[in-house]
Amino acid sequence: MAATCEWREHDGVRYLFLCPAGSGREQLAELVRDLSVLLREEPPGLVRLLIDLRPLGRYVPAPGELAEYKRIQHGLLQTHTLRAGLVGVTGLNAAVMRGMSAMSGRITLLGVPTLERGIEFVARDAH
Repeated sequence: MAATCEWREHDGVRYLFLCPAGSGREQLAELVRDLSVLLREEPPGLVRLLIDLRPLGRYVPAPGELAEYKRIQHGLLQTHTLRAGLVGVTGLNAAVMRGMSAMSGRITLLGVPTLERGIEFVARDAH
């Protein structure tokens, strides 16, 4: 199964949908690279993302991996703001995401249990 990284639309709201191909470091790294490529093509401003992390299962990136992903995205976050619904991120992990969101100022993250709730979140305030 290949990773999904494509633009979709819901009720006139365009968003980028990402879903890793499986559970592990390589799948998450591939998704981050794909996201980086697609964001470079976008004009500055708000980008809406829906990321289905359920295929990753219980995989948790090591701190070094997170630092690398942050480095890859750093330049993009100077020109873009992100609103991202993270499907499958609940409980304590969702609280961590909210904290990361509050500290960044350029990324709004929300852990959601379902794709439907994620779409609601990314489309909020669009009209």
